[in-house]
Amino acid sequence: MTEGERSLSDVKRRIMRKLEEILPSNVVVTDVEFEGPEVVLYTNAPHVFVKDNSELISKVARELQKRIKVRPNPTALSPIKVARRVILDYIPEDAGVGEKDLVFLDTGEVVIFSEKPGLVIGKGGKNIHRISRDTGWVPIVLRKPPIRSKTIDTTRSLVLGDASRKKFLRNVSKRVFCGRTRSRGSESRWARVSALGGFQEVGRSSLFFHTEESRVLMDCGVNVAAPPDDPSAYPHFNVPEFKMDDLDAIIITHAHLDHCGFLPYFYKHKVVSERVPVYCTPPTRDLMYLLLTDFIKVVEKRGHEPPFTEQDVKRVIKRTVTIKYREPTDISPDISITFHNAGHILGACSVHVFLEDKGHNFVYTGDINPSPSRLLDPADNRFKRVDSMVIESTYGDRRHGSRRKQEARFRRIVQDTLKKGGKVLIPSFAVGRAQEIMLVLEDMYRRDELEAPVYLDGMIWEATAIHTAYPEYLNRHLRRRILREDDNPFVAECFQPVEDAEHRKDIIDSDDPAVIISTSGMLEGGPILDYLRALGEDEKNTLIFVGYQAEGTLGRRIQEGEREVPLPTPNGKTETLRVNLRVETVSGFSGHGDFIELIKYVRTIRPRPPRRIFTNHGERRACRILSRKLQSKIRVAFSVAPENLECFRVT
Repeated sequence: MTEGERSLSDVKRRIMRKLEEILPSNVVVTDVEFEGPEVVLYTNAPHVFVKDNSELISKVARELQKRIKVRPNPTALSPIKVARRVILDYIPEDAGVGEKDLVFLDTGEVVIFSEKPGLVIGKGGKNIHRISRDTGWVPIVLRKPPIRSKTIDTTRSLVLGDASRKKFLRNVSKRVFCGRTRSRGSESRWARVSALGGFQEVGRSSLFFHTEESRVLMDCGVNVAAPPDDPSAYPHFNVPEFKMDDLDAIIITHAHLDHCGFLPYFYKHKVVSERVPVYCTPPTRDLMYLLLTDFIKVVEKRGHEPPFTEQDVKRVIKRTVTIKYREPTDISPDISITFHNAGHILGACSVHVFLEDKGHNFVYTGDINPSPSRLLDPADNRFKRVDSMVIESTYGDRRHGSRRKQEARFRRIVQDTLKKGGKVLIPSFAVGRAQEIMLVLEDMYRRDELEAPVYLDGMIWEATAIHTAYPEYLNRHLRRRILREDDNPFVAECFQPVEDAEHRKDIIDSDDPAVIISTSGMLEGGPILDYLRALGEDEKNTLIFVGYQAEGTLGRRIQEGEREVPLPTPNGKTETLRVNLRVETVSGFSGHGDFIELIKYVRTIRPRPPRRIFTNHGERRACRILSRKLQSKIRVAFSVAPENLECFRVT
């Protein structure tokens, strides 16, 4: 028995003694195992835990201060054939569950894929309690998206079918529950952040959070505007304090490539792949797979060799541990994290870090939108406590203007163009911005203000399918429409996915007016270039920028007024495009807070604003201005704008 296993045995004995104190006499836990940050309880009566919406599990989790999972003893399980019949008898027909939607795992859990999970669960958990009671199997209910998603099918099969996952999670547990050789009782004297990327710049976001006990990487992005063979495309992982093999965990705040685009490179390496988990929300996991696999194709089309393969992306998915919002999770002996809604894109989170030895609370906001949008609730700024913070500053030096006025202006531009018989081109990020625009257009369609079709090109339809799988991460209004009223705006008749290059050509050649939303958002590749090449010289058409255009991108050049720009052709050459179409920028759809919103976000943090603030994720001017204004307007004790390669203490 290894030292780590002896330590886990000690932890197990302490937990078993605690369980004897807090569990009812009729509930017997026969064994305890560890999987990553979770304590797994084995019992002959799993249905007792399932009953009443898992109140007993919540009680155990509070007492142990750990994440809890309950599984049945193998001897308590009905044969799969019998269990399948019982499950289908208990589930209402209109829940959309067939025999192929039941997946029985060797853990004693049964995954139930359903179009309407609420009907499977039943009022107060009635159905899943009966299923567990009468079969012994513990149900896990997952939503089938109304738009079929190849991405979700793939990610779920990778996780559920990973034979090595249990061993991997066991290795993670040894670090989470047992730690390194340093005495668990000794006090950690410091915690530091190394700025590896995204400080006084936008792109390649990455920071290294390290204590005497733990090594955690937060975000691992690329600069999408830089060539893949340019060192400025990737974070500064060559700093002396950072060693890939020494990592305890990687946290990804959201799926945009400037925050996760270099992640698969790490999983080419055996040590990382064997024992370093990736923590993110469930939607982020799926969106990451979509965007990372597309990134490989984009790099190859540009004539470069990608830094990783699709197989490496799959390794990432297999090593992902998903965490929901406001679900405290230990990731090392001295660090517990909690994700909070960031309001930026589906599943985006701010990370609250609690240092147990020091009682220090650190928050990394990631990308945040403090204002409500048509898609998401505003960024959550209610934390247990915040002592120090790294906050984004993309628009730390400017205002967006009224979102309502900007949306009204967007509607007028669309209607004016369509009345002239033109086409509206909207370059958009596939995740977040595209769905925000879709909701505005769907509202216009419902109000009979839009008669032209809306074509969705690139990854947008697939990204939208992923959104339909996670309505609980959308704002309250959308959740009500989708879950209670069965009125899903993303499947409105006005939306048509572009099926292939031939379909795209038909849209371009048609004389009929249309709205086209296509990737990429900064005109750095993707189908939008085909539309721009064919439609850019016609004055009756309009190009609307609805997202941030980074320095050096084609989108930024056109946005700033250039009317003759180089445009890459499909055969690898470059041609000059004369930009005659109308060019507009509508900033109200941003997934980032502006100067005023960021100031208000910090001022209204509860229970109180942090005393130490560091800005990142903004161009030099934006980072510095926001930092100065935070100190003068909120009077925080310390506010600075670090540069890449700086290392600063938070305790």
